[in-house]
Amino acid sequence: MSMGEWRSVSLGQMVEHRKGYAFKSSQFRTTGHPVIRVSNFTERSISLDKCSYLSIEEASQLSSFLLIPGDIVIATVGSWPSNPASVVGRAIRVPKEADGVLLNQNAVRLRAKHGLDQRLMFYLLRDVSYQDYIVNTAQGSANQASIAVNDIFSYRFDLPPLSILRIDKY
Repeated sequence: MSMGEWRSVSLGQMVEHRKGYAFKSSQFRTTGHPVIRVSNFTERSISLDKCSYLSIEEASQLSSFLLIPGDIVIATVGSWPSNPASVVGRAIRVPKEADGVLLNQNAVRLRAKHGLDQRLMFYLLRDVSYQDYIVNTAQGSANQASIAVNDIFSYRFDLPPLSILRIDKY
């Protein structure tokens, strides 16, 4: 395969997205439909421990904020790299056990389009070149950094022809 078959694309060309919903703390309950926040992110996934909950009635009106297994979620707020446990721009992958949870603010859900595989996109967003890029676009104080969705979408990478990317489904 010649290098000419590869093309430079922006992440924004290859994904559809949905920002998390800005729930009010007064909406949260001790039981009901789970809502995940950036604080529920683990190194690569989501922990359902210590989730917030929304009434089933309220949750039923927010179906566009539901996550499905394999979705990629990026934290748009967090710490600087000196605190890697909660670094801004971290990409996680939604596990099967989190199917149907609602996404809170300060995060954005990405779903690949144009035949790009979700797993390939996840590995791309875990690569050091993306992590360096996104941290360099971050703004904020000494304690908290934030990134804009447009900065995420501006990330460019070389994409091989999708016909050669034969990855089994999730």
